[in-house]
Amino acid sequence: MIALAVLSGIDIGFHAQVLLGADPQIWFRAGVSVLVALIGLVGGRIVPSFTRNWLAKAGSVRLPAPHGRFDTAAMGALVLALASWTVLSEATVTAILAAAASVLQLWRLIPWRGHATMEEPLLVVLHVAYTFVPLGMLGIALSAPGWFSAPAALHLLTVGAIGAMTLAVMTRVTLGHTGRRLVASAWTSLAYLSLLVSAVVRPFAELLPEHYHTILGLSGSAWMLAFIIFSVEYGRMLVTPKWTTAPAR
Repeated sequence: MIALAVLSGIDIGFHAQVLLGADPQIWFRAGVSVLVALIGLVGGRIVPSFTRNWLAKAGSVRLPAPHGRFDTAAMGALVLALASWTVLSEATVTAILAAAASVLQLWRLIPWRGHATMEEPLLVVLHVAYTFVPLGMLGIALSAPGWFSAPAALHLLTVGAIGAMTLAVMTRVTLGHTGRRLVASAWTSLAYLSLLVSAVVRPFAELLPEHYHTILGLSGSAWMLAFIIFSVEYGRMLVTPKWTTAPAR
């Protein structure tokens, strides 16, 4: 409820700026920042937790590290960097804070043992989606002094972190809440791959302006394919009776 209220307030601020004829970019960055912070907060809990459960079931003795003080410090650094980017997108302090947040988020991600989940795309995609958080913060750090495209950095966070994590959680939750096994189908894996292509390709539209429309079309098509697959495959799950027992596979 708090996050929804904050996002609603940001949306009101954005439209107010537009109506007043002022630049609304600060509100746009604020909205993105809140969503990325939520990924850091919630994703930082569910990604290692789901991975730990899967690895423990598989008999692995090396499990993701439990949530601790380092995670709290990494989250604090992320929130501080996002706040600075929101109000001072091109400042030197933003570059420094974003670089620090990138390193801490990557350091946070590595012990979650994503490399050990390659057999299950439903888990791999969570780690891949979270990887775009430190990548996006690195992009912000490099864009502040003009060493990297600001829109490209933005799309690492929006298409990569926000888009991929949204699809990853929607697929997992739909399977779980409809009584199905937590196993990704071939179509689900294709949706993940399509969104990954969209996220990786999209920043190049700004980096290679002579191919802007071609790259934008490719990225947009991959994005649409990912969510069309989700709508077709998971839409029917959500409008049919819940399975009381997991089907045999």
